[in-house]
Amino acid sequence: MKKYYVIGAFAIVCCIILACALNLRGAVNAAVNNSTVSVTGYGEKFIQANQAFWDGSVQGKGQTKKEAAADIPAAKKKLEAFMQQHGLTVVWEEVDFSAESRSIYNNGSYAGSVFDHYTASQKFVIKSSDVQKVHDAYIALSALETEINLSVAQPTYTISQDVIAEYKLSLIDEAKANAENRANRLISGFSKISGIKQIDVGQFVIASNADASGEEDEWYSQKFCMEKKMSVTVHATFTLR
Repeated sequence: MKKYYVIGAFAIVCCIILACALNLRGAVNAAVNNSTVSVTGYGEKFIQANQAFWDGSVQGKGQTKKEAAADIPAAKKKLEAFMQQHGLTVVWEEVDFSAESRSIYNNGSYAGSVFDHYTASQKFVIKSSDVQKVHDAYIALSALETEINLSVAQPTYTISQDVIAEYKLSLIDEAKANAENRANRLISGFSKISGIKQIDVGQFVIASNADASGEEDEWYSQKFCMEKKMSVTVHATFTLR
Protein backbone atom coordinates (compact mmCIF):
# COMPACT_ATOMS: atom_id res chain seq x y z
CA MET A 1 0.00 0.00 0.00
CA LYS A 2 2.79 2.38 0.89
CA LYS A 3 4.23 1.76 -2.56
CA TYR A 4 1.07 3.08 -4.21
CA TYR A 5 1.07 6.16 -1.95
CA VAL A 6 4.64 6.94 -2.99
CA ILE A 7 3.82 6.53 -6.66
CA GLY A 8 0.74 8.71 -6.27
CA ALA A 9 2.63 11.43 -4.44
CA PHE A 10 5.36 11.39 -7.10
CA ALA A 11 2.74 11.78 -9.83
CA ILE A 12 1.17 14.73 -8.05
CA VAL A 13 4.58 16.44 -7.71
CA CYS A 14 5.26 15.90 -11.42
CA CYS A 15 1.93 17.45 -12.29
CA ILE A 16 2.66 20.48 -10.12
CA ILE A 17 6.09 20.95 -11.73
CA LEU A 18 4.60 20.63 -15.22
CA ALA A 19 1.85 23.10 -14.39
CA CYS A 20 4.39 25.60 -13.06
CA ALA A 21 6.48 25.20 -16.17
CA LEU A 22 3.48 25.85 -18.37
CA ASN A 23 2.49 28.90 -16.32
CA LEU A 24 6.06 30.26 -16.50
CA ARG A 25 6.10 29.82 -20.26
CA GLY A 26 2.78 31.61 -20.45
CA ALA A 27 4.19 34.51 -18.40
CA VAL A 28 7.13 34.88 -20.78
CA ASN A 29 4.84 34.77 -23.79
CA ALA A 30 2.56 37.32 -22.17
CA ALA A 31 5.51 39.70 -21.74
CA VAL A 32 6.44 39.29 -25.39
CA ASN A 33 2.82 39.60 -26.48
CA ASN A 34 2.72 42.96 -24.68
CA SER A 35 4.82 44.05 -27.68
CA THR A 36 7.14 46.41 -25.78
CA VAL A 37 10.44 46.42 -23.91
CA SER A 38 11.80 49.37 -21.91
CA VAL A 39 15.48 50.06 -21.20
CA THR A 40 17.77 52.94 -20.23
CA GLY A 41 20.52 54.01 -22.64
CA TYR A 42 23.60 56.15 -22.06
CA GLY A 43 25.64 58.42 -24.32
CA GLU A 44 28.80 60.43 -23.64
CA LYS A 45 31.28 62.56 -25.55
CA PHE A 46 34.55 64.21 -24.54
CA ILE A 47 34.67 67.88 -25.49
CA GLN A 48 37.47 70.43 -25.27
CA ALA A 49 36.46 73.61 -23.44
CA ASN A 50 36.29 76.64 -25.74
CA GLN A 51 36.06 79.44 -23.14
CA ALA A 52 38.60 80.49 -20.53
CA PHE A 53 38.07 82.99 -17.71
CA TRP A 54 40.95 84.28 -15.61
CA ASP A 55 41.07 87.05 -13.04
CA GLY A 56 43.43 88.55 -10.50
CA SER A 57 44.83 91.84 -9.28
CA VAL A 58 48.00 93.89 -8.93
CA GLN A 59 48.57 95.43 -5.53
CA GLY A 60 50.60 98.01 -3.67
CA LYS A 61 51.07 99.05 -0.03
CA GLY A 62 51.76 102.40 1.67
CA GLN A 63 51.03 104.62 4.61
CA THR A 64 48.81 106.75 2.38
CA LYS A 65 46.54 105.84 -0.52
CA LYS A 66 48.84 107.68 -2.88
CA GLU A 67 51.85 105.65 -1.69
CA ALA A 68 49.86 102.42 -1.96
CA ALA A 69 48.88 103.16 -5.55
CA ALA A 70 52.33 104.33 -6.63
CA ASP A 71 53.57 100.91 -7.84
CA ILE A 72 50.40 99.90 -9.68
CA PRO A 73 51.07 101.60 -13.07
CA ALA A 74 54.45 99.85 -13.45
CA ALA A 75 52.93 96.52 -12.38
CA LYS A 76 50.11 96.92 -14.90
CA LYS A 77 52.57 97.64 -17.68
CA LYS A 78 54.59 94.50 -16.93
CA LEU A 79 51.50 92.33 -16.72
CA GLU A 80 50.09 93.67 -19.99
CA ALA A 81 53.41 93.05 -21.78
CA PHE A 82 53.50 89.50 -20.43
CA MET A 83 49.93 88.76 -21.56
CA GLN A 84 50.54 90.28 -25.00
CA GLN A 85 53.44 87.86 -25.46
CA HIS A 86 50.91 85.07 -24.93
CA GLY A 87 48.31 86.60 -27.25
CA LEU A 88 45.97 87.70 -24.45
CA THR A 89 44.26 91.01 -23.67
CA VAL A 90 43.84 92.35 -20.14
CA VAL A 91 40.66 94.22 -19.10
CA TRP A 92 41.17 96.40 -16.02
CA GLU A 93 38.68 97.44 -13.34
CA GLU A 94 38.79 100.38 -10.92
CA VAL A 95 41.42 100.69 -8.18
CA ASP A 96 40.14 99.79 -4.72
CA PHE A 97 41.67 100.76 -1.39
CA SER A 98 41.46 99.01 1.94
CA ALA A 99 42.85 100.01 5.33
CA GLU A 100 44.78 97.17 6.96
CA SER A 101 45.24 96.93 10.72
CA ARG A 102 47.52 95.03 13.04
CA SER A 103 46.74 93.51 16.40
CA ILE A 104 48.33 94.81 19.61
CA TYR A 105 48.82 92.89 22.81
CA ASN A 106 49.33 93.99 26.43
CA ASN A 107 51.19 91.47 28.59
CA GLY A 108 50.22 88.71 26.21
CA SER A 109 46.55 89.66 26.09
CA TYR A 110 44.83 91.06 23.01
CA ALA A 111 44.35 94.81 23.46
CA GLY A 112 42.77 95.74 20.13
CA SER A 113 44.06 96.79 16.72
CA VAL A 114 45.59 99.86 15.12
CA PHE A 115 46.00 101.09 11.54
CA ASP A 116 49.03 99.57 9.80
CA HIS A 117 48.87 100.50 6.09
CA TYR A 118 46.71 100.97 3.00
CA THR A 119 46.47 98.35 0.27
CA ALA A 120 45.67 99.46 -3.26
CA SER A 121 44.30 96.76 -5.56
CA GLN A 122 43.38 96.91 -9.23
CA LYS A 123 41.55 93.85 -10.54
CA PHE A 124 41.87 92.47 -14.07
CA VAL A 125 39.90 89.98 -16.14
CA ILE A 126 41.00 87.90 -19.12
CA LYS A 127 38.50 86.13 -21.37
CA SER A 128 39.58 84.05 -24.33
CA SER A 129 38.29 81.38 -26.69
CA ASP A 130 41.83 80.02 -26.96
CA VAL A 131 42.00 78.01 -23.74
CA GLN A 132 45.48 76.68 -24.49
CA LYS A 133 46.93 80.21 -24.58
CA VAL A 134 45.42 80.97 -21.18
CA HIS A 135 46.70 77.70 -19.77
CA ASP A 136 50.23 78.32 -21.08
CA ALA A 137 50.26 81.88 -19.67
CA TYR A 138 49.08 80.65 -16.28
CA ILE A 139 51.88 78.06 -16.14
CA ALA A 140 54.50 80.67 -17.11
CA LEU A 141 53.25 83.39 -14.75
CA SER A 142 55.36 82.35 -11.76
CA ALA A 143 58.39 84.25 -13.13
CA LEU A 144 56.42 87.52 -13.19
CA GLU A 145 55.14 87.02 -9.65
CA THR A 146 58.68 87.58 -8.35
CA GLU A 147 58.80 91.04 -9.98
CA ILE A 148 55.42 92.58 -9.07
CA ASN A 149 52.88 92.27 -6.28
CA LEU A 150 50.41 90.05 -8.07
CA SER A 151 47.48 87.91 -6.97
CA VAL A 152 45.82 85.58 -9.50
CA ALA A 153 43.14 82.92 -9.45
CA GLN A 154 43.38 79.70 -11.40
CA PRO A 155 41.72 79.94 -14.84
CA THR A 156 38.37 78.26 -15.27
CA TYR A 157 37.39 76.50 -18.51
CA THR A 158 33.85 76.14 -19.82
CA ILE A 159 31.94 75.10 -22.93
CA SER A 160 29.80 77.71 -24.70
CA GLN A 161 26.07 77.15 -25.12
CA ASP A 162 26.25 76.95 -28.92
CA VAL A 163 28.74 74.06 -28.72
CA ILE A 164 26.60 72.32 -26.09
CA ALA A 165 23.56 72.64 -28.37
CA GLU A 166 25.57 71.24 -31.27
CA TYR A 167 26.38 68.07 -29.33
CA LYS A 168 22.98 67.45 -27.78
CA LEU A 169 21.33 65.73 -30.76
CA SER A 170 24.29 63.45 -31.45
CA LEU A 171 24.40 62.51 -27.75
CA ILE A 172 20.71 61.58 -27.82
CA ASP A 173 21.33 59.44 -30.92
CA GLU A 174 24.20 57.68 -29.15
CA ALA A 175 22.09 57.04 -26.06
CA LYS A 176 19.22 55.70 -28.23
CA ALA A 177 21.62 53.34 -30.01
CA ASN A 178 22.95 52.17 -26.64
CA ALA A 179 19.38 51.58 -25.42
CA GLU A 180 18.48 49.60 -28.56
CA ASN A 181 21.59 47.46 -28.19
CA ARG A 182 20.68 46.67 -24.58
CA ALA A 183 17.09 45.91 -25.56
CA ASN A 184 18.24 43.51 -28.30
CA ARG A 185 20.44 41.68 -25.83
CA LEU A 186 17.54 41.50 -23.37
CA ILE A 187 15.07 39.92 -25.81
CA SER A 188 17.60 37.90 -27.81
CA GLY A 189 16.26 34.50 -28.81
CA PHE A 190 12.54 35.12 -28.36
CA SER A 191 11.68 38.41 -30.06
CA LYS A 192 12.96 41.30 -32.21
CA ILE A 193 12.56 45.09 -32.13
CA SER A 194 10.27 46.61 -34.74
CA GLY A 195 10.41 50.29 -33.77
CA ILE A 196 10.50 52.97 -31.06
CA LYS A 197 7.33 53.68 -29.12
CA GLN A 198 8.59 56.36 -26.73
CA ILE A 199 11.83 58.17 -25.81
CA ASP A 200 12.26 60.17 -22.59
CA VAL A 201 15.47 62.21 -22.49
CA GLY A 202 17.12 62.91 -19.13
CA GLN A 203 19.25 65.88 -18.12
CA PHE A 204 22.49 66.66 -19.92
CA VAL A 205 25.42 66.52 -17.53
CA ILE A 206 28.78 68.24 -18.07
CA ALA A 207 31.58 67.06 -15.81
CA SER A 208 35.32 66.76 -16.00
CA ASN A 209 37.14 63.99 -17.77
CA ALA A 210 38.49 62.53 -14.54
CA ASP A 211 40.88 60.24 -16.40
CA ALA A 212 42.47 63.20 -18.19
CA SER A 213 42.53 65.54 -15.20
CA GLY A 214 43.96 63.12 -12.69
CA GLU A 215 41.93 64.92 -10.03
CA GLU A 216 39.80 63.04 -7.51
CA ASP A 217 37.90 66.17 -6.50
CA GLU A 218 35.08 66.33 -9.05
CA TRP A 219 34.18 69.98 -8.29
CA TYR A 220 37.82 71.04 -8.73
CA SER A 221 38.41 69.14 -11.94
CA GLN A 222 35.06 70.16 -13.41
CA LYS A 223 35.98 73.86 -13.17
CA PHE A 224 39.67 73.82 -13.90
CA CYS A 225 40.18 71.04 -16.45
CA MET A 226 40.10 71.81 -20.16
CA GLU A 227 38.57 68.52 -21.29
CA LYS A 228 34.97 67.89 -20.24
CA LYS A 229 32.67 64.89 -20.43
CA MET A 230 29.13 65.57 -21.63
CA SER A 231 26.59 62.80 -21.07
CA VAL A 232 22.87 62.03 -21.17
CA THR A 233 20.57 59.11 -20.40
CA VAL A 234 17.39 58.18 -22.23
CA HIS A 235 14.56 55.86 -21.20
CA ALA A 236 13.43 54.11 -24.37
CA THR A 237 10.41 51.91 -25.00
CA PHE A 238 10.63 49.71 -28.12
CA THR A 239 7.82 47.85 -29.87
CA LEU A 240 8.40 44.17 -30.65
CA ARG A 241 7.52 41.99 -33.62
